[in-house]
Amino acid sequence: MLTTNDFVGQYQRFTASFMYVLTFGMRIVTGKEWQFQRSLQCLQNFIKASEVGAWVVDALPTLNYLPEFLAPWKKTAKVWSEDWEDLHKRNMEDALERPGWNWTKDLCGATEAKQMSPLDISWDLGVVCDAGVETTHCTLEVFTLACLAYPEWIPTAQRELDEVVGSDRLPDFKDLDKLPYIQAIVEENFRWRHILPAGIPHKTLKEDSYKGFLIPKGAMIIPLFIAMRNDKALFDRPAEFMPERWLGKQQQVGNFGYGRRVCTGRHIARSALTIAVARLLWAFNIKSKDGQRIVVSETGSFTTGLVGAPKHFEAVFEIRSEKHREAIVQAFETAEKDPYVLMEGVRKKMVSVGLSPRA
Repeated sequence: MLTTNDFVGQYQRFTASFMYVLTFGMRIVTGKEWQFQRSLQCLQNFIKASEVGAWVVDALPTLNYLPEFLAPWKKTAKVWSEDWEDLHKRNMEDALERPGWNWTKDLCGATEAKQMSPLDISWDLGVVCDAGVETTHCTLEVFTLACLAYPEWIPTAQRELDEVVGSDRLPDFKDLDKLPYIQAIVEENFRWRHILPAGIPHKTLKEDSYKGFLIPKGAMIIPLFIAMRNDKALFDRPAEFMPERWLGKQQQVGNFGYGRRVCTGRHIARSALTIAVARLLWAFNIKSKDGQRIVVSETGSFTTGLVGAPKHFEAVFEIRSEKHREAIVQAFETAEKDPYVLMEGVRKKMVSVGLSPRA
């Protein structure tokens, strides 16, 4: 960010790198790595496939009985699926050959894995990795949009960071408990524009009722985040980004889903988002190109489909001072960059809290 305002590309590389280190034991350094580029393409294909009405067969289901040569969406689905499958298989194979511990080796050493095919294992690993990449970078884009649409809260956040951290070093994880306003920003970020506006479909395991309505066993339930997070009975001026609404309050329930399908990486995602937000606000004044507040529209500012990411917009990341720049450069030069060493640290941390990493 010191040399570019391409925040989308930087967010994508950042989120992909920490997920690839954890899952496969490799860093995404430049963003030009074939694994990263193919992953982005596969994710875009998935988002396209999930768009309501993107395929004529969605409106006319009987067309699905046509042979493949008369149903081009079948060929497209096959090609996209095979591309993604090949990426997952190659990532798993490479991860097993790399030195040190990683999630791939851990899962392959699990008792449950003995009942799974290598292909199934590769898909499990790939889905975990890809889900972390897409959701996290989109959430950071929402944060950036909030900086441009409602900039009045930024000075409060930066004062807190200056008081707790100073300007000689970057915020680290040990600081986060002393940064309640930063925590509130992350919480408001989840509420203001959840990147899964319609949530993930669930199915009831038994008959239930809600406010007099009978919900039969096996019914599909869709948690409509976009409605819940804009409920005026719960949130004053819900369209506005107001971090202070969360000061002194507990975290929201459901940021990462519900029940058996709750996000398995929710703790990692929250930690990554919080440290990223803290460091971005510590280092930069984030503005629109003309310095003016931008107007956000519920219908015009976000993509439609499974993932509701902000549509393209531009932002300027202005370093707060030369002292901040020097601290960033020094932190980069002294940071550990070897995935083997990084993952050994993760493994030791797991052991220290009573967990037993495999492999």
